[in-house]
Amino acid sequence: MSLDQLINFEFSGSLWLLLRAFLLLGLFIYLIFSSVVIRQINQMTNTLEVGFEGPIRFLGWIHLFLALGTFVVAFVIL
Repeated sequence: MSLDQLINFEFSGSLWLLLRAFLLLGLFIYLIFSSVVIRQINQMTNTLEVGFEGPIRFLGWIHLFLALGTFVVAFVIL
């Protein structure tokens, strides 16, 4: 393979489509994970009361919204 071929390398259409599908699938699985984190935080705060449940819940919801935003942006861009 020559240097010109390496510089001008482009993904074929089907390979790019497969890469986008795997990326979106991974982000969707991460979105499911972040919703499970919310469920676990609620379970933990119902079981234990240590005084800082509010900030933990807030951070969990921020995490979920950031994961959702990342998925939406990736879906629009890709």
